[in-house]
Amino acid sequence: MSHNVHPESFRKQVIYTWDSKWFSGDDYSEYAKEDIQIRKYIRDKYEDSHIDSISIERDPESMDITILAAKPGFIIGRGGEEIENLRHHIETKILDEDLDVKINVREIRSPAHSASVIAETLKKKIEGRVPTRRAMKKALDRIMSSGVQGAKIEIAGRLGGSEIAR
Repeated sequence: MSHNVHPESFRKQVIYTWDSKWFSGDDYSEYAKEDIQIRKYIRDKYEDSHIDSISIERDPESMDITILAAKPGFIIGRGGEEIENLRHHIETKILDEDLDVKINVREIRSPAHSASVIAETLKKKIEGRVPTRRAMKKALDRIMSSGVQGAKIEIAGRLGGSEIAR
């Protein structure tokens, strides 16, 4: 039996970059847990902003969080109020040490090129009881009309409330 390499780890540093950029000697597990908590909190709170990726960079005095989203207005809020609340929550509730947290929110230029954004919108449509085949075809049309050369969508489970999974 062969040992397969995960495709994403195989392509790191070639196509993709690391989502967390920091070095730690003995505090590795603490930093990793904090990163997971930060990502989970941001994704849960700003589910409607279609977040593509969250990258975290640390140094001994500060932390930079870069959020790539299709709708950055939800995260920033009126006059930057919402992003300040997010920064305050991360500094006080999640982080153990006193770090200067900076949050950068960038907009995805073309949301149709992002697989996670397409999957999120497709999930919302299926939860909203739109017929699965129609939702898939519209998503594929939107992807192909945006200039992507090819795409594949797979959906599995009890679609449309059926008794048998498909």
